[in-house]
Amino acid sequence: MDRPLPEFPIDRVLTAIAARAGSPVRVVRRTTHLPLMENLVARGHGIALLPRHTTRERAEGRLALVPLADIRAGRFIEALMRPDRSARRAVQGVLDALTAEGARYSA
Repeated sequence: MDRPLPEFPIDRVLTAIAARAGSPVRVVRRTTHLPLMENLVARGHGIALLPRHTTRERAEGRLALVPLADIRAGRFIEALMRPDRSARRAVQGVLDALTAEGARYSA
């Protein structure tokens, strides 16, 4: 089973939620397999922190999505490439698409 690294973004959000609530959160399961978490929640096995943009399309009729209030949550998207490949038109197209998509959410 996929286990998140300690710096996994969801753990940072859990820490912020616990600090805001003034008590620790009880974590029963940790995984990076988000469809598994969606299925567990859909079957009534607790709650989960899930990314809204990738979960939204699968949530309707299965999950109630509740946005976090006053807690900063986000992620970093990085693109790694070999210098000799970065000038390729296809690579530039992907980088341009990632940059444009990121700009939509950073505003």
